[in-house]
Amino acid sequence: MQNNMKELYFNNISLLKYIDRTISFLRIQNYYKGLKYFTKTLDILLETTQDILNNTSYFNEEQVVIEEDYLNLILTKLLDVQNSADYILLSDELEYRWLPFITSLQEIIINRDGISLFEGIYDNNINKLAIKDKELYKKFKNDGIYDLNIDNYEVEFTSCGLMTISKVLSNKKFYYHSNGHIMREAALLAREWYSADKGEYIVFGFGFGYHIRELAEIDESITIHIYESD
Repeated sequence: MQNNMKELYFNNISLLKYIDRTISFLRIQNYYKGLKYFTKTLDILLETTQDILNNTSYFNEEQVVIEEDYLNLILTKLLDVQNSADYILLSDELEYRWLPFITSLQEIIINRDGISLFEGIYDNNINKLAIKDKELYKKFKNDGIYDLNIDNYEVEFTSCGLMTISKVLSNKKFYYHSNGHIMREAALLAREWYSADKGEYIVFGFGFGYHIRELAEIDESITIHIYESD
């Protein structure tokens, strides 16, 4: 996959994260935080839109997903809604137009080039693993990147582009994170846990750490202890 497509993929992950946060805070009328995250959303969106248009042929290979006039129209609509300070409509524009659109682009990239996205990260991590755990390192090397199945754990792509993990136990499959918008799920859980008068947290179960990262982002001064039994 071309480097510019890989960059677009990761920009889209950041974009989905900030869109989710914007919507969440605007829906509960926390306009200070909502608009703070919308500013970040808009910065990435304006930067990313041209990259999307530059790769129209990539996304439209099997069916028409991107139309330049429509994309410019919904971007203009978003800017107009922002200027009108109609925050309910702003949330609607992000949730019902932009989230599905960006997610559809991620799904195309994943289906076409998914495994190659993480090869650099994988190579870096597996070289470190060779030092720490030679047996696990051998399993990864022998079984390949995503064909690996250890103790019935499986790694899968989600529609937002990030990974989730599942495990089969007693012939039933359990997911550790959402199959959709992982960052939204993690942020909801972290906000439910967080209390302004608590400076220390104990979390049982690491998964892929999305919920822990979101908790840490709420308040950088807190201490988080993580216990993972497996």
